[in-house]
Amino acid sequence: MLETTRRQRRLARPIFTAYALAVAAVTVVPMPGHRTLWRHDPWWTTVVWVPGRVPAWSFALNVLMFVPFGVLVPLIWRTAGSYLRIGLWALAASAAI
Repeated sequence: MLETTRRQRRLARPIFTAYALAVAAVTVVPMPGHRTLWRHDPWWTTVVWVPGRVPAWSFALNVLMFVPFGVLVPLIWRTAGSYLRIGLWALAASAAI
């Protein structure tokens, strides 16, 4: 795996915090100008209830959103483990959203 220094970990922590807040803002907090705000539709009308029935661009952007997770987690936690374990952590974080 990747050997990190104490300085790298100290720099990665605030970056990871900012990244986590940005992901939460994008995924949890409604954005102004979203179509549900214009028509006053309930939030559940925008949720895709059937897995896999999303546009390809939306799927690609969601995968791209978790790339920093896979880079920052091993920098912060030495015990993050293997690529498989990091992938499982990213999958769990994505499922939690």
